[in-house]
Amino acid sequence: MSPDAPTARMLDIGWARIRVDVRTGTSDQRPMVLLNGIGAALEVLQPLVDALGREVTTIRLDVPGTGESPPLPLPYGMVQMSWLVDAVVRRLHPGPVDLLGYSWGGALAQQMAVQFPRRYRRLILISTSPGALSIPGSPTGFATMLTPRRFEDPEEVAALSALLGSGRGTADSVAAAQRAGRWDTAEPARMAGAGIGYGHQLAALATWTSLPFLPLLRQPTLLISGDDDPIVPAANSRLIADLVPGSVVHLIPGDHTEIITAAREIAALITAFRESSLDAAS
Repeated sequence: MSPDAPTARMLDIGWARIRVDVRTGTSDQRPMVLLNGIGAALEVLQPLVDALGREVTTIRLDVPGTGESPPLPLPYGMVQMSWLVDAVVRRLHPGPVDLLGYSWGGALAQQMAVQFPRRYRRLILISTSPGALSIPGSPTGFATMLTPRRFEDPEEVAALSALLGSGRGTADSVAAAQRAGRWDTAEPARMAGAGIGYGHQLAALATWTSLPFLPLLRQPTLLISGDDDPIVPAANSRLIADLVPGSVVHLIPGDHTEIITAAREIAALITAFRESSLDAAS
């Protein structure tokens, strides 16, 4: 288990009960909020949290219907979820923060950035899209990502990586990450959602797009994408970058699992971006 494994707790925000984890960093850098992919619990982002280093304060949460957060009784849209997650973040840290979103969480991050521009000062989007009007990926790969076991063990991640095209996340490399404490799967049942919460997430994304408001974003924005990602093709990152003024795109070798298998490489890009955009985001 990672020495910085999550020490999560529950927060009651209005009608919602949300599981959160805050790792307090050793520096005075602006905290970073990490938003996860569809159906995934906050533990999935542990490799990235570890790779970012002890200096960085990180805030993670299980959105309703994922991990240990109960689902909401009714469907929601991205705007409503943005208000809810912002309320969670404000409860945990009242000042400005940087915002990172992976896959589905990247869509939510775009919505939060436009709704609360003074609150979220930098935007980091990993393997994400502008929503319903995005460039589609492979139906086979997308169906595989919906399986509950996709983040549970090294063999599943390796098989998914092979199916998605890159094969970079071999069973040995992912198992090594586990042994090094960079990926804790001690409780795999929390790694992926199912049922009503999963359906709510799918519906929210299917009825939303960021294309009309992307030109309004003024936050320094970094986009990272695997160059062989058939779930969310890298062309989506380029599309977003074309519409967000001053944004930067980095393509890395790999597919949609790089948030796990290339966490150190991604963390290095994030660190360099945050350092280079200090003045613009102050």
